Amino acid sequence: MSLRRRLARPEYILRPGAVLRRLRLGHPQETCDATLAWSQTITVFPDGLGRNVMTTGVFDPALTEIVHRLLDPGGLAVDIGANVGYFTNLMSARTGPTGAVMAFEPHPVVFDVLRRNAARWHRDPGVAAVMARRLAISAESGEGRLTANTNMEQMGVASLRASSEPAAADDFTVATERLDELLRGQSVRLLKIDVEGHEHAVLTGAQELLGERRIRDVVFEDFETYPTPAMTLLERHGMTVFTIDRSLRGPRVHPVSEGPAPRQWPGRNYLATFNPGRAIDRLRSRGWRSFR
Repeated sequence: MSLRRRLARPEYILRPGAVLRRLRLGHPQETCDATLAWSQTITVFPDGLGRNVMTTGVFDPALTEIVHRLLDPGGLAVDIGANVGYFTNLMSARTGPTGAVMAFEPHPVVFDVLRRNAARWHRDPGVAAVMARRLAISAESGEGRLTANTNMEQMGVASLRASSEPAAADDFTVATERLDELLRGQSVRLLKIDVEGHEHAVLTGAQELLGERRIRDVVFEDFETYPTPAMTLLERHGMTVFTIDRSLRGPRVHPVSEGPAPRQWPGRNYLATFNPGRAIDRLRSRGWRSFR
């Protein structure tokens, strides 16, 4: 992608100082602190997410805007595959001191940064408390094998190996839990899933919550061709699934249609909801409220 196309994005157009920061950033090699567009501080790795946040204060603007608009003060939000906590912090800021956020990240090195970020945010009385746990959310409780990644520029793309895959010597053994067991009886306003292909297993372990309609909205990444296993499971429980796109004027959602998701980064995101009327109403107006 040309530099001109990279800069023709809302996070640069609405925050012109980011262009200079991009040019000055270079190639950092270590974790560093960055300021999010909503004024919170976060420690990030020098990977794609980190460089975007260091430059613009924003990562994946369309998904950021949708999470921002769907959440109100109060209630529980859950971040599965939280990485260092970018969306965790957005959830915490939006749900506020009367809300709560649970964040799950299985990679031990990444989790350590998430844990330190959560401790920092806990000192701010204006945001929701964050409970961060080093767990992989899956279809079964027990143990799994996480693909290892020690490259600082790719720390956020580890995933659970399928049981049929051969183990590698540097895999991590991680604890796995079902969301139904962790959240029994609770209601979730927004569930975010970014687990590098493990989405269907996560949702399989949440079918009691889905069957009782205790999860209002789900935002998730999926690289497969519609109808994917994850989308089919959500639709079977009565959720409406939308594709998330973006334009310079704001995020757009439209009913998901058959066909492969484009191979892009960040990956193609989707919204599933038990209340499509509310979601469409919240997302109808143009603009970028989350970082303007």
